[in-house]
Amino acid sequence: MAANTAAKRASIESGSTLASLCSLTRFITNSPEILTISKTLTPAKVSALCSLLGSPGEISHLTLQEELPACTGAALGSAISASAGAVRTLTLGNKDAFMHNPELELLRMLAAISANPAATLEHLTIINIDLMCNRRMCDSLWKFTTLRSLTVQESSSSYFRFSIPLFAASIVKLQLLDSLNLQGIVCYSSDDTETLVAALKALPRLDDLGMRRDDLRAEAGRPIGGLVALSRILKLDLRHNMLCNEGVSAMVEATLRYKHCSMLQVLKLSDNNMDSSGGLKLMELIARSPDLRTLDLSRNLVGKALHQLSAAVGRSLRKLGLNKCNLGPEGIESIMDVLCAFPALSVLRINENGVWDQGARGAAAILDALATASTLPMETIQLADCEIEDDGASAVGRLIARRACKDVDLERNKITVTGAKAIANSIAVSKCVIHKMNLTDNPLKEE
Repeated sequence: MAANTAAKRASIESGSTLASLCSLTRFITNSPEILTISKTLTPAKVSALCSLLGSPGEISHLTLQEELPACTGAALGSAISASAGAVRTLTLGNKDAFMHNPELELLRMLAAISANPAATLEHLTIINIDLMCNRRMCDSLWKFTTLRSLTVQESSSSYFRFSIPLFAASIVKLQLLDSLNLQGIVCYSSDDTETLVAALKALPRLDDLGMRRDDLRAEAGRPIGGLVALSRILKLDLRHNMLCNEGVSAMVEATLRYKHCSMLQVLKLSDNNMDSSGGLKLMELIARSPDLRTLDLSRNLVGKALHQLSAAVGRSLRKLGLNKCNLGPEGIESIMDVLCAFPALSVLRINENGVWDQGARGAAAILDALATASTLPMETIQLADCEIEDDGASAVGRLIARRACKDVDLERNKITVTGAKAIANSIAVSKCVIHKMNLTDNPLKEE
């Protein structure tokens, strides 16, 4: 068991010797393996890694979190591409640190992989590496014809120097691509957005699109709406942008120009500076998305628009996110309507809605509605920072007992030892198994 565990995720630290790297071969089996290089590599270790990739068995997931030594990129790329098609997932970079000058060796490595027609790389992730402005990178990218998913993520304080035209010209060649996630990639103009969307429309299998923190503005709404209407997009993640009411409305209008229903199953629009005006318009798109399973409108002030939610959402809804939405009494009533209409709802996130109708009573009403709506298991309920007191905690206990909740978040409320004991008693009586219970920052000290 220990050997199998080690084989699932082998990590090479900075103190590793060449011998310890080579010793990893004894863990390689015929099952897919994950190899993570988390610290600085020397030329000798790169050579050992090339030998390891050529040894019997398979490494299907390879992660390189640090820069490559000089003159090693081409050799490593050749080893990856020649590994009998074993390496299908390649991750470059580290979310905790930016690679300042990695281009040359990584480009040589990617060029060597793409030059081998037998390479079968399917998943490529690039994190915190300034590569996509480079024409050589884009020239290599379009040759990865087997690529099914591509993620480009920038999570440091500065944005990539990302060339949308170069990237669009390359990605249009990836006809097997079904998942694209761009995070922190700024579309500087409406022309950039139009260029990118035009390329995405040419990808027949694309069904998962993420554009988080890409500084999308109102003018991006119309082309994105057209993409949703004319493609087979099932999952759309536009969190943490600046679409505002105007952009959301333009997206909805562009989608509704076509009579057929949207294929959306997942729609995430949290933190887009939208209020109830944009929320009401969005309900028109939701009403035309009968297969919608996940809806996240968190961090938008859409509380007054939620009265139309139960009528708009289809019967397939399973996950609902309304964190920090300024719910108020009307929003609470709307959520209770949704709970009654959709008993199969298994995830509800309504954190940071503290200005509720007399706090605990509003929370207790929602919790009791959840408890009585169905006996189906409740996967997640998040009520952090919602002014819940001991009465609300007792309602949490009743919910847990009836719906077998697995993940309960009650952080930053007003629950005392009395309320915590009520929850504990309900768990003990029902004998349900809680995977996670968060009561951080509640006044739990006994007097």
